[in-house]
Amino acid sequence: MTSKDFVIWLKGFSKAANSYNITPKQWDDIQDQLNEVNDNELIWEYEPNEALIEAAEKYKKLIPEESKIF
Repeated sequence: MTSKDFVIWLKGFSKAANSYNITPKQWDDIQDQLNEVNDNELIWEYEPNEALIEAAEKYKKLIPEESKIF
């Protein structure tokens, strides 16, 4: 779960808890969910755009060194 997913989950959890104090078990549930947060996961797989890479390489060869932006 991402941090965004956790915030959505926690908002729902807090609405369900209403104005009452939460129990130690509920604090444990929050901690368990928080431990599941991982923003380092790839959300999707992708293939490099070979045509774009090739065009960039050609651009590097055509443009004088002092004019290059990358």
